[in-house]
Amino acid sequence: MKNSYILRLAFKNLSGRKLRTFLTVIGVSISVGFVCLLMAFSNGMQRAATDQIANGDTLKNIDVTGGASRLVQLDSKTVKDISEFSEVGKVYPQVALAGDAQISGSKVDGVIYGTNSDLLGIIKPNMISGSLYDADASDSVVLNATMARKLTNNAPETLIGQVVEIRLVLRADLFTNEGATDQISSVKATVTGITDDGKTPYAFMPLKVATDLGVDRYSSVKVQLKDAGNVEKVKTQIDYMGFKTSAVKDTVDQVNQFFQVFQIILVAVGAISVIVATLGIFNTMTISLIEKTREVGLMKILGVKKVYIRRIFMTESLIIGVLGGAIGVAGSLAIGQAVNYAIFTMAVGSGNVPATIMYFPVLLVILIMVIAVVISLLAGLYPARRTTKISPLDALRYE
Repeated sequence: MKNSYILRLAFKNLSGRKLRTFLTVIGVSISVGFVCLLMAFSNGMQRAATDQIANGDTLKNIDVTGGASRLVQLDSKTVKDISEFSEVGKVYPQVALAGDAQISGSKVDGVIYGTNSDLLGIIKPNMISGSLYDADASDSVVLNATMARKLTNNAPETLIGQVVEIRLVLRADLFTNEGATDQISSVKATVTGITDDGKTPYAFMPLKVATDLGVDRYSSVKVQLKDAGNVEKVKTQIDYMGFKTSAVKDTVDQVNQFFQVFQIILVAVGAISVIVATLGIFNTMTISLIEKTREVGLMKILGVKKVYIRRIFMTESLIIGVLGGAIGVAGSLAIGQAVNYAIFTMAVGSGNVPATIMYFPVLLVILIMVIAVVISLLAGLYPARRTTKISPLDALRYE
């Protein structure tokens, strides 16, 4: 018996009970589609969360701060030592200073970061007006919108191009000189840009401003590696030097671990619907076997091999699974795209950044179809095996 004939016969048998076949296929499609939507939601949320935390080269970065011991300090020697690691691309030192900004009688306390322009290129502050300062600038400053609003009664953008006085508190621990004491210095700088990041007043100034005032130790260092795969290795090396390290990769790993647990929970919930779908196919195939008992007996008397009879029932079961899986996946894709479009529309309308909540990787679609095929084969296995145990004579007498 050719496989093409078995396939046609299976379709004919299923079409003979259209309503029952339709309801079974719909039941499978709902179950499969539900599982697909659950996994797509989990994938979308995981993707959105990790994209918010890390993008581009941020996974290559390691943040280094001073250790518990005063014997190790973040200074130019430390920067040089770290730079010599073969895995390291660049090292960017930074100084965080307490201070204030003043203009036209207004004064705002905040944090002043001594940061080179190339490090700002990595941090990528969200500029709402103006631009970052040049690499060789020494008399420029970038204010965040919170500080700018407190300095002027007008829009923050009106400060672009104006000169503000910046007072810096230089702590004694920022000097290698053992006899150094806390100092207060003032510099004048031109506002080149406004960033909207943060609710706490702060500003960026070139690191050169602090080093020209004698500062030769740093508050933190950002290390950019050549390859994100070396993050753990370099972190361990820097930890052994006595410094504290942190990396975006650590946060991303924690997020991924959370979503792995979340996905396990969703799989457990989805398994219930898969079991229901399996029972639905099993019930349909069992009833079909009962209805075709006489036909099975007749085929055996006519010499049809048992293996072909089993294939007929397994093919019917497989058709139900494949159709249900295809409809379920197609339906979940349509629902997912509709949800994504709705969220995109609302996000754009409210001025927020849109995110893809429902994400369907190709592997997920393939996996869902495989699950549909597997459950259909498992559900049809028992009825198909029962056909081999039916006695031809008893089958012909069956009413």
